[in-house]
Amino acid sequence: MKYHFDQGFTVIELTLVLLLISLLVVGTATRTGPLKRGALKSTAARNRLVIQNAIDRYYKVNERYPSNLGELVSSGFISSVPMNPLEPQGRWETYSSSPDSTDVMNVDIIDVNSIEKSD
Repeated sequence: MKYHFDQGFTVIELTLVLLLISLLVVGTATRTGPLKRGALKSTAARNRLVIQNAIDRYYKVNERYPSNLGELVSSGFISSVPMNPLEPQGRWETYSSSPDSTDVMNVDIIDVNSIEKSD
């Protein structure tokens, strides 16, 4: 009587294949983190440029800076305020024309910058 043991994979062979696949997945996952971070920074830079261009156009038309980013939307200079992908709520840090002013109602937005979430 003949026995045929070559018709399937052994447990050791299956374990080795699963181990190799897991190593490939872990290796790939650890290398995509910096790529994702770079993509987020690139998107934030593009979105910041969109906002800055809208602020500049607003100033040319109105001869003053907007008092908030929503004013750019309501005036039609941008359709919506782009999100900041580096900050969980998508907010931007704004810079005013009079940084020492205590009168919050008369502060104009002259620039924005990304608020980066801490890792």
